Amino acid sequence: MNCFSVPIITLIAAVALSACSGTENGSGGDSAGQSSAEQRQAPGQQGEGGGAEQQSGPRAQYVIAEEPTVSDIQVTIESVGTAKAVESADITAEVSGIVAEIAFTEGEYAEDDELLLRLDASTLRARLEKLEEQTANRRKDAARAEELFEGGVISAAEYEDRQTEYETTRAELAELEERLDDYTIRAPFSGQLGLRRVSPGSLVEPGTVITTLRTLDPMEVLFAVPEEYLTILEPGRTVYASPQALKDERVEGEVVTVDNRVDPQTRQIPAEAHFDNGDGLFKPGMFVQVELVVERRADAIQVPESALILRGDSKYVFVIADGQASRREVTTGHRREGMVEIREGLAPDDAVIVQGTQNLTEGMPVTTEKPSGGAGQGGGGKRPS
Repeated sequence: MNCFSVPIITLIAAVALSACSGTENGSGGDSAGQSSAEQRQAPGQQGEGGGAEQQSGPRAQYVIAEEPTVSDIQVTIESVGTAKAVESADITAEVSGIVAEIAFTEGEYAEDDELLLRLDASTLRARLEKLEEQTANRRKDAARAEELFEGGVISAAEYEDRQTEYETTRAELAELEERLDDYTIRAPFSGQLGLRRVSPGSLVEPGTVITTLRTLDPMEVLFAVPEEYLTILEPGRTVYASPQALKDERVEGEVVTVDNRVDPQTRQIPAEAHFDNGDGLFKPGMFVQVELVVERRADAIQVPESALILRGDSKYVFVIADGQASRREVTTGHRREGMVEIREGLAPDDAVIVQGTQNLTEGMPVTTEKPSGGAGQGGGGKRPS
């Protein structure tokens, strides 16, 4: 009995130990299973949240939109021209002489026939006085000869000699008086004087320029346009001019003359236009930007050039339709000062996107509500509510 007691006790203890170990392992398995289940559930939970994200849609891009401008416009063609005085003359002397008197102030306005300058004519005047006296004496001799001839005292030949001497002297006097007028220089027309080129006491020769005289109001502008506009280039048509030195100034004038031929080298036709110049805006010789009005259109639709998108030969703008970008193909017309005319493709009440078109595509959600903070800047926009 004592021989089997130790093995039996040992066997009972091993069974008990094995039972305790199984209990502990089962409990650990349950814990591991729960952990695995939780891990398997996590993706599902995340997927549920992601599905909500996708259901809200992409972010709307922030844009700036405005309705087109509707107004009357003038369609013009541009050219370049040169300002020119309607009347212009170099004031010169016709005879040689010493400047005795200068009667004008440079830069001032001179009336027609106003005295400008006198040359020294003292020698000519002395000769004129003698010739006047000689003419008076021969007039008396001719009158006396006529009386004697009628009384039969002198012959017809002697009478004719006295008459011839008188007529010759009188012709010489008239010629001398006319020459004396050449020593007095007057304004040939009304206009503004230029710089003085001579001084008192200086010698002038025939052709020496004393000053210049020009009419500055109105001012004439010479320009040319392509021959294709020949049918509309006619006297009375409106034209605008802006001096190159004063580009912000724009003066209205009208065409007064059209040349009778097209330049065979440039294929352009020259024309002249007149502009009011009472304020002295134009100066002869100025380079001038010219705009010729070829057509006037009422109620023209215009948008900023920033709204226009070019794709090859096609032109587009984006408008907002039902909260989305809608691309419209358009036909453009006249351009001026950052605006472009839309001839076809837009209605006056369309909301045209003028900023934010860089990344737009057809049907993309857009908003004109500026995002708060930094969200949506640069094409992100905010979520639509």
